[in-house]
Amino acid sequence: MPKLNPGRKPLFGRGRRVVFFLTSVLLPFLLQAQPIINSFAPLSGPIGTTVTITGSNFSATPADNTVYFGAVKASISSASTTTLTVAVPTGTTYEPITVTTGGLTAASALPFDVIFSDPGQFTPQAFSTGTPVSMGGTSPTMVCAKDLDGDGKIDLAVINTQGLLVFNNTSTIGYPKLSTPATFYPAPQRPLRRRWRWETSTVTASRS
Repeated sequence: MPKLNPGRKPLFGRGRRVVFFLTSVLLPFLLQAQPIINSFAPLSGPIGTTVTITGSNFSATPADNTVYFGAVKASISSASTTTLTVAVPTGTTYEPITVTTGGLTAASALPFDVIFSDPGQFTPQAFSTGTPVSMGGTSPTMVCAKDLDGDGKIDLAVINTQGLLVFNNTSTIGYPKLSTPATFYPAPQRPLRRRWRWETSTVTASRS
């Protein structure tokens, strides 16, 4: 095939060399930006325990790191590029600890194990009658427990055939409670049976 522009050389030389050069130079910097959790100590303790997370590529500015103990966010008291000191938050769930720095997230290999003393308060009489909460619609397909509004309490998000229901945790000490009716986000409209007809639906959850 004849050259379309004889005598003119490509601006950057051969493409393969350019790709190799950029990969060799930029990839190490991208890899270094990824935070890594090597370990944390102690491995268990009650709520409020001070935990030291050891790893690499953290930010030395505490506010530039975000630490979650499962479903809830922890407060960071001190930070360096290799260690973070945090307090175990109320509502910690049995899931890996995550650290987010610069938009990248690392997870611990093990979850933190919350322990507590039991002087005998866990008896059948210690639990009141439960209050059922309607999930709204039919066929819930997924339930997610997460602190969605940043208030330190675990909220619930439920996906069903009608859309997304969000139950905010409005509990106080000794009085567990979820907001009802839930905030509802309807499912996207979709065509039915290949006709230009659209289906929409709305539903709210109410305490039964």
